Amino acid sequence: MTSCVFSLLFLLIVFPSITAINPTGIKLRISDRALDALKDAGLKYLGQLVNKSLPDFVAPCGCEMCKVKGLTLTSLTVDPAQVVLGLQEKSGLQLEITNLHFTGEFQQDISLYFFKEFTDTGKVTFEGKALSLIISVKLNRNQQGRLNLELANCEVAAEFKAKGSGRIVGPVWDFLGFLGHDYSNTKLCPALQMTVLPIINNMLADHSMMLHKVLNISFLNYIIPDINVDLSLSEDISVTSCSLDVPLRGLVWQGDSMDILSVTRGADLVFRESKMMAYVGISEFFFNSAAMLLYRLGPFKLNVPQGPIEVKFTDAPVVSIGKSGLCIDVNVTAQSLADSSQPPVLANCQLYLKIEFKENRLALAFKDTKCKLQPDAMKGNVVKPLVNFFFNCKTKGFLKNWFNEGVAVPLPGGLHFTHGKIHYQNGFMVVGGNLDFTFGG
Repeated sequence: MTSCVFSLLFLLIVFPSITAINPTGIKLRISDRALDALKDAGLKYLGQLVNKSLPDFVAPCGCEMCKVKGLTLTSLTVDPAQVVLGLQEKSGLQLEITNLHFTGEFQQDISLYFFKEFTDTGKVTFEGKALSLIISVKLNRNQQGRLNLELANCEVAAEFKAKGSGRIVGPVWDFLGFLGHDYSNTKLCPALQMTVLPIINNMLADHSMMLHKVLNISFLNYIIPDINVDLSLSEDISVTSCSLDVPLRGLVWQGDSMDILSVTRGADLVFRESKMMAYVGISEFFFNSAAMLLYRLGPFKLNVPQGPIEVKFTDAPVVSIGKSGLCIDVNVTAQSLADSSQPPVLANCQLYLKIEFKENRLALAFKDTKCKLQPDAMKGNVVKPLVNFFFNCKTKGFLKNWFNEGVAVPLPGGLHFTHGKIHYQNGFMVVGGNLDFTFGG
């Protein structure tokens, strides 16, 4: 009995700390209403693969391994009505394609050992007709905490023809053709596994691109050097028949060190509907990690009409989100540099603001600013205009410059929100909207 009690106490102590280490600052939801838009985007992406060489790879060739170079699709034709994209509960996505037609070519090296090694290089052209394809893709979290795709199931049936040129390559493919298209069909899924899937996973691993294009806060580097946003998964991806949720840590940090425990976490992100195509949830943790970073930058100097002053955060600003919007609670000391004999003035201020949705971007709208000064004596009243100037002009000006053109809604490149709406909850905000896909956006 005693051991059970200690075990229970251990779980109560350990598990809250574990969840605190992995908070979610940003969460994405894609609903089943977005599947047609994502399907169109996928077909456009496939169209862009035509006449582009894929990375070289090694594939089984009978009992040997053959090097495939310069694999290129020369044509790709499919009826969008014969493509079905669906969500698989607790797994990921399933893609079904019927009656796809494609042609392509590649260079192949085949090595034989006949007294000595002999290598022949030849060109192979191929054609696939009436291809039926069922692919199930599982969405995983890899060891680095990044999103990773796994080919869970692949079924292919097609009328496949190929012809090779070369002293060895030609006869080999003539022989494979003699065996029938069933042999060739068995190689299509491994080819997808070795070529297309690594390309997609490499794109997902390119977090510098995600930082600049998805969150679009690279402009902060002009203010805060070496700023980063941790976009690793904070927990496993959740998939139902109606929605796919991707939880991201969303920690703003600088340099080589990340301190999660010192950041106010706030409430857990919860989506309460799936009526629109996509949702982006942003919690207090994301904003407070940025506020903690500003606090750790130390004091800064400002030139005001009454003379230069040094402003220092006495603690990290706290950002709270309620149903009426955002509130930033700030405690600072203001010290006159022109007259150091004056005591520093402590100010506690609350900045009330809301985020507005404007043309696929989030823009800042100030509501009110309230400040309390200490001491409340004459000197405090003398410095009060300085503090008011700081918050009403400098702080608002800084934030307005930050949000001057708005911050893009954090979605993968090419996806854009339309009919966007913002809902405020206690501890987080949710941006919901429909999707429009364009390449090069």
